[in-house]
Amino acid sequence: MRARDVPDGGARQTQCAGQPVFSDPPLGPVDVGKDIAREAGLRSVEAQGERMVMHEAARFPVIQVVAVAGIFGVWIWMHRRATRRAAARWRDRPPLSDDGFLKSCGVPDDPFRIKVALAARSSIARLGTVPPETIEPNDSFAKDLVQLPFWDSLDWLTLVFEMDKKLGFRAIPANDFIDSAVKLAGGRAAELKVEHVVRALVLTARQPGQKPTDEGGSSTENEGPVRS
Repeated sequence: MRARDVPDGGARQTQCAGQPVFSDPPLGPVDVGKDIAREAGLRSVEAQGERMVMHEAARFPVIQVVAVAGIFGVWIWMHRRATRRAAARWRDRPPLSDDGFLKSCGVPDDPFRIKVALAARSSIARLGTVPPETIEPNDSFAKDLVQLPFWDSLDWLTLVFEMDKKLGFRAIPANDFIDSAVKLAGGRAAELKVEHVVRALVLTARQPGQKPTDEGGSSTENEGPVRS
């Protein structure tokens, strides 16, 4: 017996001697549609799987950012609560009179300089949310005032703006007084105290229309007598 292929309308036929012819029926339109639908379904499942993987991969950094933001928010809340509690304890301090404050800071007996010194004391207290009479000359910014709101980060420019509002005019050269204060503290910024800052503000303050007599502000030779 010998098999041979017999063409029949495009379908493959296999015929052997003495045997009937067997053939695979040709695919009709319905069968072709089913195959196309099956392949499309498989591709859809694969595409959906890829999208899910990409979505999970993209969501992971978002979760990290949200977690870090949450931790930072909790830290801010705890820090603010601690500074508010410190301010509440600070308010129980015994008050120091203005005269005692001016004398301890070595402020000259001059109306304008006295006004600047008291404005500085009031501004420091207001930013720290405490009464002015509780601010003492020996208070350290790095050890004492750092416990209060605002003063946990030194912002001298805001202090200058606060004093300008208190005085009613621009009296303090913003870039001058802090260098003078550090010099009064022995060149060590970490040792800055209220008395250093107040004295520097007093020495650099200018009345409206007054020109500085040197680079640091007003001349120290014309300070006037110190309060006694």
